Amino acid sequence: MLKSHSNAINNKNNIINNKNSNNSDYQTAIPKLCASINKTNKPDKLKFGNRKKLKFISLVLTLCFIFSYFQPMASTVFAAPRSINVYVDDFRQGNLNIRWDSVVGGSSVKITYHSPVSSNPDKKETMILNQTTNRTVIPNLLNDIVYDFDIIVYNGLDATGAEIARGFLYFLPRMTFEAKVIKQNYMDLPGGGREIGIDPGITLEWSIPKVWDENLGEFRFINEDEILTQMENKLNEVYSNGRKIDKINYRINISTDATKLNSSPEQAGIIIEPGSDDSEFFSYVSGSQDVKSKVKISTTTEKMSLDVLGRKDKNTELPQASDYVLPHKDILPGTVYYMNIKPMFYDDGDQPVNILTSGAPKDMNGSPLIGNVSYIFTPIRFQLTRDNYNNVFVKIYRINQGSLDLPRLYYEIQASDDPTVQGDWAVKRKIDDTYFVGGYANTVISGINPNNEIYYKIVVKSDNVEDRLYSSPMPYILYMDISRPPVPLNVSISERLPAWKNVVHPITQEEIQVKSTDVTFTWEMPEDFDWNKEKGNLYFHIMLSTNQTDLNTSTDLKIDGKYWGTYPVKYRLVRYVSANSPNIEVNGNRVSYTLKGFELFKGEGDDGQLSKTIENPDNYPDFFMPNKIYYVQMYTTRAADAGSTDPDRMSDISIVKSFTTLPETDREVPAPLNVTVDINEIYKDSENKDRNRIELLFNKVDIDWRYYTSDINKNKAVYYDLYMSTKTTNDSFVKIGSTEYTDRDVKFVGVDDPTSAAIRVSVSQFCKDVNKYDPDNNPDTDNDIDPYEIFGTGLKPNTIYYFILKTRLVIDGEKPDKESIATPIVSVTTLKGDIDDPDEEARKPLAPQDFSISTDKDGNFEITGSSIIFNWTRLEELPVYEVICTSERVAPEAIPSEYEDDPVYRSFIAHYGNKDSDGKSDTFILDPRTDINSGNFKDKFMYDNVTRKFNLKIDEWLYPNRLYYFSIRAVIRDASGNKVSAWVSIPVTTSLIEMPLHIEPVIDYEIGFYWPESDPALRAEDYTIYIQGPEDADFKEVRRADLTITRDGNGFYTRIRKLKSDTKYSVRVFKGNNRTHPVYENNSLKTRDGCHEFEVKWVGKEKYDYEIAVLRENDSEYIILDDVDLQTFTDKYNRELPYYMEKTPQTAGTDNSQYLARIISIPQVLSDGTVEHVRVESNTKYYIKVRAVRVDPLDSAIISYSKYIGPVFLRTEFSQEDYDEHEDDKKKED
Repeated sequence: MLKSHSNAINNKNNIINNKNSNNSDYQTAIPKLCASINKTNKPDKLKFGNRKKLKFISLVLTLCFIFSYFQPMASTVFAAPRSINVYVDDFRQGNLNIRWDSVVGGSSVKITYHSPVSSNPDKKETMILNQTTNRTVIPNLLNDIVYDFDIIVYNGLDATGAEIARGFLYFLPRMTFEAKVIKQNYMDLPGGGREIGIDPGITLEWSIPKVWDENLGEFRFINEDEILTQMENKLNEVYSNGRKIDKINYRINISTDATKLNSSPEQAGIIIEPGSDDSEFFSYVSGSQDVKSKVKISTTTEKMSLDVLGRKDKNTELPQASDYVLPHKDILPGTVYYMNIKPMFYDDGDQPVNILTSGAPKDMNGSPLIGNVSYIFTPIRFQLTRDNYNNVFVKIYRINQGSLDLPRLYYEIQASDDPTVQGDWAVKRKIDDTYFVGGYANTVISGINPNNEIYYKIVVKSDNVEDRLYSSPMPYILYMDISRPPVPLNVSISERLPAWKNVVHPITQEEIQVKSTDVTFTWEMPEDFDWNKEKGNLYFHIMLSTNQTDLNTSTDLKIDGKYWGTYPVKYRLVRYVSANSPNIEVNGNRVSYTLKGFELFKGEGDDGQLSKTIENPDNYPDFFMPNKIYYVQMYTTRAADAGSTDPDRMSDISIVKSFTTLPETDREVPAPLNVTVDINEIYKDSENKDRNRIELLFNKVDIDWRYYTSDINKNKAVYYDLYMSTKTTNDSFVKIGSTEYTDRDVKFVGVDDPTSAAIRVSVSQFCKDVNKYDPDNNPDTDNDIDPYEIFGTGLKPNTIYYFILKTRLVIDGEKPDKESIATPIVSVTTLKGDIDDPDEEARKPLAPQDFSISTDKDGNFEITGSSIIFNWTRLEELPVYEVICTSERVAPEAIPSEYEDDPVYRSFIAHYGNKDSDGKSDTFILDPRTDINSGNFKDKFMYDNVTRKFNLKIDEWLYPNRLYYFSIRAVIRDASGNKVSAWVSIPVTTSLIEMPLHIEPVIDYEIGFYWPESDPALRAEDYTIYIQGPEDADFKEVRRADLTITRDGNGFYTRIRKLKSDTKYSVRVFKGNNRTHPVYENNSLKTRDGCHEFEVKWVGKEKYDYEIAVLRENDSEYIILDDVDLQTFTDKYNRELPYYMEKTPQTAGTDNSQYLARIISIPQVLSDGTVEHVRVESNTKYYIKVRAVRVDPLDSAIISYSKYIGPVFLRTEFSQEDYDEHEDDKKKED
């Protein structure tokens, strides 16, 4: 009631302008009373008495103010000024931009406030503004001072006339808020080695703000109760809204993500609140009010401080709280934290009250850390251990537990014999993020004298010179440390073999045959490791999981779709084995061991016997499941600790390696390779009759029996079966011979010759009942097929025969036989005998009967999803060759009317009909005299004079994973008309569309361009490139180290790096010594906007289109980008494309190109179903993956996609403007 009475009297409804002289006794009493109060309350102390004394003092002061107004009433009374709000528009570098509500009729404004640097006796600064606007700038404001801005609007100039409006603002520019890293102490590990960084801690210190005390005429600390009462009265005097201030707290926000600091911090905040005694403040972590720590208050520095201690990982207990030491579960080693501090005012109902504004609006009343960077970090955690050979093993824990999105982090292991040396020390090793799997990386330092004390530290840097994180230095003397067993290095999987066994299903209890995998692991030991000396006291341990890291969830396991149980996802020890076991193989410093697929959770001793059982409390399947991705880690222990998982008893753990077990289906049997026609002849038989003979040649296959049977000691054999037909339908082929039988008409040569890689098979005559084929493996039944019944006594002249071969594996006791797929069809037209009277038929050219798909040096067919290479032999000089493509096989004597309506044929001719040199668009004719290596067939239609082989490359028009029938015939053109051979038709299935290669985000700022050059003698070194940016006065030469020039054909591709973001550049290219006339010039090459654009590059084929999918952090699904989301580029053919294509040193001379896409927006589906393309967000992590796309030339509705490559990720640059705009929007929403 007393406060409200005082406020009512202070209201300007009763402003007194004249003082009565007979009030002199009262006026004399006021200074005496104030002096008395001053004696009991020293302003330079931070301890402020108890609350009863403060309430008494406040009562006396209030009465003084009341009595001072009971003087003779003023002769003039004005209307009360209305209250107006005061706003902070901006604050930076000590300058405050404020604004107040517009007032109609206002002509001038008087702004008064108290400043510690004012030269006026009462420290009061006054600004009088003759203006009708409602804003101004107040300069030279200091940190840690709460300014009391009193703003009065007058209806006259120079602050005269009536007061028509008044506003008031408490403004705190910034609190001085500092954080320092607490130096770490190392700890010796029980099993050997030393570790530092496991007690992360940060010292927080902040200045206590001061505000003007009108009673004492000086600045006093804002924490004091009488100051809070003054602030409460001052605000209520102007606004009369009954604001109450019961206490002031401080809130310290902590986040590993700067963008979430004021809205959704990722770490719990710290609350600082007063205790029952005003001289004490206590701290606690938000959400953990039961654990409190006293805050240190210094009367010397006028600051509060607190040590915040964390823990080495999320599974470790926190330290105990004590005075000035607060435990915090979210403080971890090697972690970057963004922080700010906010004064928070509360009423007696413990509800927050708006009393003052601090900083710019974007700061949201928070004062960030001071310093060169906007964050503090805890020291990096690392370990040092040794082996018997004085190698130092360094285990480094990743920054922010691996979640920090800083680009290009480099971890340096630095060493010095003098820890007082400032700055960088000698770098012993340097690694990057690729070394880290999970939360840490391992590396080795050699060549250290074991007797010297060396200090080691870890320093982490990025491309930004301001980013610099480090550990505390740790001393280490090799000879004084206990050597730990060596960690297995470079673990890999060298072999996977199938294994079969009947196992009991854990749920149904039925016995099921399961295919598992025997996996051979191989790893390295240190180069100077003495195997013979150490193997008797060393055990290797293998841990497996179905995920790269442990999860707090369980997952279902299935085999062939059958549920096998649900199990926690974690690493499990499945094998430990003595290094002395006979099953351990050593080759140099590389060790290998085969883990049998059905023998998990076993321990193996020196004798090689699985005599120990490893606990398996989850009853996890004790075998490798088929077609499953596993992750493996290894470690070692001494013999006495075999089977231990105690970190103090084991070496470090190896880097994670993954592998996939073999699928449930068996490996395919390989078909015979490189089937060719070697001989096509007419010979005289024993009766001197002409007979046709065909000899085929093919390569043997290499069979690893371990992939086809679990018992390689069984009797087994590889056979090759030959099939023949006069048609091409699958069911028309008849088995005419096999290497299984040596006494039949079809003869095989080279089958049992170990020195021969090929087999020759001869086909000529058939005898009745000699070559029967038993399709049901039941001899002498009606199902038997005799080639004599199908083809007669032998091959007929001038007849087309088709052949295929299959490989067949026969294993004793295992039926049915394992058989390969058929080889591609080989067609042969037998020769004709001597003809005395040639007719028109005899004048036909010979068909290119060996027309087939070409193979590379390894025997692989030269066929992809977009190209095929054919070859055939030149049998005559006169013919040209007609090529067609159809959806079905073309008969040997087919005429155009039989295939010209075929949609595949029509599409093929529409594309290729105009590419040959015959001038006709309705046929595709290749003329060896005019088309070889020229025109549209440069490097595509070639001829070898030695082998007399043609090569034809078809690399346009084709569609992936599609069956085509390509047919060819020889054509002789003369005056009497065209003479044509029979068609030779073969099926061709293109491969699946190839996925892109080598995807990576573009971190640098670059530009690329191309210029043509016809002189083949010129090289990259013959050109000089100049560049000019917007800040450059003139062009300057580009350093060779900052560019790449690649020649490909008749042009050069150039890429310039290390440029600025979102900047337009001009370039000029000069040839030789000429600097007058550039051969290329471009004034509009622009780098990407690093905040709102990002780039990704990959290697792909120009025949494909590409589709980009993007996932923004915190989103759940990838979004397919449209062309409008990509920057348009113009290629060397002046085509506008949604990506830039160029050649690099790696892709020059190949059919691959490097692609670069610049993403400028992301599609977003609105609530009404429409799609809006929103610009890329700043300071946001994006995941990107790319796949190839091919549209069927026959049907645009049919689209083929490759597998995705990626994802890769990047983070766009931080934009202060975007951040401010975002914060303003949030305020408006609030």
